Amino acid sequence: MRFLIGVQLEDPAAEYLNFVFQQDLWAKQVWAVRVPRRHLDELGTAVLAERVTTFYLWQFPEELERVDRATVLGAVRRALLPDEK
Repeated sequence: MRFLIGVQLEDPAAEYLNFVFQQDLWAKQVWAVRVPRRHLDELGTAVLAERVTTFYLWQFPEELERVDRATVLGAVRRALLPDEK
């Protein structure tokens, strides 16, 4: 088993949603994508997850050599909906 990617939503009630992407198991490389909460309210979970994923992969295109888009999108969705399995 190998670590692919981790995504954590720091404070789901905050005015700005801060998604922290962990690229390695030891959290030596972490990156954040910050989004106004109103985007979640206006767009919904599915569209916001797609947009956060697109922006992250635009910023770090080399990630696609390591993981595929579906893996990143799944991690973002789990961060947004932690109670859903």
